[in-house]
Amino acid sequence: MTTLAGELLVLGINMRAYDSKKKTWNMKWLNALAGTWVDLGPEKLGGVAVDEKAI
Repeated sequence: MTTLAGELLVLGINMRAYDSKKKTWNMKWLNALAGTWVDLGPEKLGGVAVDEKAI
C-alpha cells in the first residue's frame, strides 16, 4: 500500500492455515518492511474458530 505520493506504507502478506481437527484457522501477517510476524488469532486464545452454522 502506498500514499498518493507513492510512498510505501505497508508491504506484507497474510498467511492462513486451517486445522480441521481443531476446526480453527491459524492466521499470521508477515510485515515485510519490519521483518516481523503478527499472530492474528493466537492458539492460546482458541484461534479463529469456525462457526458450524455459517454458510
